[in-house]
Amino acid sequence: MKLLFFCFSLIPSTLCANNITLFVTGGPNNARLSNKPLVEINDFVTNGYQSAHKNHWGGFWGAGIAHSFAEIVPSTNISLGLAGYSTQLGSVRGKEYPFINDGIYDALDYSFRVKSSQLMLESRLSYVFYNWQPFVLVGIGKAWNRLKNYNEVTADPSSSATALNPGFSSNTHRNFAYELGVGVQHSLFEDKKHNIHYRASVGYRYFHLGKGKLGALPEQTSTDRLQIKNIYTQGIAFSIEASFN
Repeated sequence: MKLLFFCFSLIPSTLCANNITLFVTGGPNNARLSNKPLVEINDFVTNGYQSAHKNHWGGFWGAGIAHSFAEIVPSTNISLGLAGYSTQLGSVRGKEYPFINDGIYDALDYSFRVKSSQLMLESRLSYVFYNWQPFVLVGIGKAWNRLKNYNEVTADPSSSATALNPGFSSNTHRNFAYELGVGVQHSLFEDKKHNIHYRASVGYRYFHLGKGKLGALPEQTSTDRLQIKNIYTQGIAFSIEASFN
């Protein structure tokens, strides 16, 4: 919470300053998703959940504002800003094995969706000596990871397994998050009349988003949850920015 207050406190002073950059960004991302394999339902029942695929393709987009500090070091540009992102991390699918603590029973197919929203304080260091300008980026902030739309169906119509309806409820879990990035930017054109410089960039981005978990089953008495302990994603970020000097 202190981080969020600090981030928002930057906005008024940033809007009144020179060297302001507004940007939008987005692109494809590949997330690593693997849920916890065992969930205790009550004192007598434990279910198994085996993910079918661990890597998932999705997309992300974001926007932000930054203030640039030109040439603190010769031929470099350092910026500090605030950015918000929305990331679709994909669907987790797999096999559910009810009562796995009591033997092997007929299986069910399960699935749920994962998305995340992030608010990040970012710093970028660019080398501006050439037309193609390489940069590195780091950021810290908060991620709100939402697991939702849990569904399960009988894997084999002839089996004795019965799907639960409703299943695990949707849930949003807040975590500390960080990001790392590298890329290259290039000038598009400069509007000298309005003193606005437009640039485009492409780069690699890595986000570590912490964990996420679903809510409880209606009949569940334990505090155990179906969860992903370590959510991270990497992708290609395409950005357009406008700098006001």
